[in-house]
Amino acid sequence: MKWLKFIGIAVLPTFLLSACFTGMLWNSPSKYSSTPSTIDKSNISHFGQTKEGYLVLSGDKYVLIDEDIENSKQWLAVLNSPLLKNLKLELYNYGSEKQLDIWLDEKTQHYESVHLALSYNQPNMELKKELESLGFQYVLPSKYSYLALRSKGKVYKNDQSIINAHMKVLQQPFNIRFIQHSKTEQAVNKTLDTIEKVSMTPVSLILDTLSLPFMIGSAVSN
Repeated sequence: MKWLKFIGIAVLPTFLLSACFTGMLWNSPSKYSSTPSTIDKSNISHFGQTKEGYLVLSGDKYVLIDEDIENSKQWLAVLNSPLLKNLKLELYNYGSEKQLDIWLDEKTQHYESVHLALSYNQPNMELKKELESLGFQYVLPSKYSYLALRSKGKVYKNDQSIINAHMKVLQQPFNIRFIQHSKTEQAVNKTLDTIEKVSMTPVSLILDTLSLPFMIGSAVSN
């Protein structure tokens, strides 16, 4: 069986190198992340649904139509609930302003929002059951109910021909911001990441070379 051990020793470095310091260096995620740039800002003041049952959110400038029917049903159930006026809105975003950030693809006009969180502090048992029927989760030990909603669909300019005549006023209107990743910043970050990894490769190769005899010895002895 010595010939098997010899073949193992011969091919082992190839496998070890791919999984050692150099491999880890090039497979590690980039630490350079791009911050979003603002496309436009507006608000959401009304809601409704299409004839097919899809959620419609509208404001001064834009109309957002969700493309997921199950997601739309959950949104509509929450927005139509009389409990909404007593819920705390938390608008998740990438800044300090109170607004809901929405990623927008300007070519296709498709959007995806970050979380719109709703919470109710210390509901009684009756309210707890009603909130659970809307999809809220009861959180212990802080004793509050919490729900995070997301919307994904297509954006249109505010056009009365799109909006259902039976649109309702939101009990809690909120501001929105359309955002996108800066293409220039993305390119710069990718270049910086590559430069850093290239500069670190000689060091990782030295570490691989130094650790290789120990790894081979361990493998052969087994």
